[in-house]
Amino acid sequence: MATPQYVRRMFASITQRYDLLNHLLSFGLDRSWRKKTAGIALSAGSSVLDICAGTLDLSIEIKEQKNDAMVVSTDFCTEMLIHGIKKIKNNPKIMEIRVLSADAICLPFKDESFNAVTVAFGLRNISQLKKALSEMRRVIKRGGKAVILEFYKPEGLFLSLLFRPYLRFVLPFIGRIISGDKVAYTYLRDSVEGFVSRKEMSERLIEAGFKDVEFKDLSFGIATIHTGVKE
Repeated sequence: MATPQYVRRMFASITQRYDLLNHLLSFGLDRSWRKKTAGIALSAGSSVLDICAGTLDLSIEIKEQKNDAMVVSTDFCTEMLIHGIKKIKNNPKIMEIRVLSADAICLPFKDESFNAVTVAFGLRNISQLKKALSEMRRVIKRGGKAVILEFYKPEGLFLSLLFRPYLRFVLPFIGRIISGDKVAYTYLRDSVEGFVSRKEMSERLIEAGFKDVEFKDLSFGIATIHTGVKE
């Protein structure tokens, strides 16, 4: 597992091309995945904490779906957050997002502060997954939800045969060409391959104290939304 310092430097190095690469490498599907994630989070209430928020795409989607939602966005890579702020600075509605640098394993909020906590493609970058899930649960109000959007290796044979060479060869190649950083997208490949499975993530959520834990595959299992409720 890469160190937090390494992960922070790596994401800082690809900040300017991060959004473009997300859209290209997911064939534009990441937009629809975020829409679904935002809708599920808002079903729990109108105060949402978006951790590992990166360049704020999910946070922006939440605000676009519900103008009066209270959205707080955190990430431990300041360069990513600064880039996200630049994207929203001319939109008065989106400017209502509160943005601060914070580590997911030590959130600077009181217990039971939010109706939902979201994270998109971020948990696999955290070295202390158990601690991050515990922190998410701590800051969620009773009856609120954790909503996690994450990449996984497809489990079906046909899709696995297609996805494996894409993940191992195509993704690092395109990432290197566009971002100029071969190491960053080799890391992305390795982080997906080395992450827990869907079933294991559900088990981790239950161990963290969440109830009614479920997951829904998107785009034939390339991405998955996990949910858990704090009772």
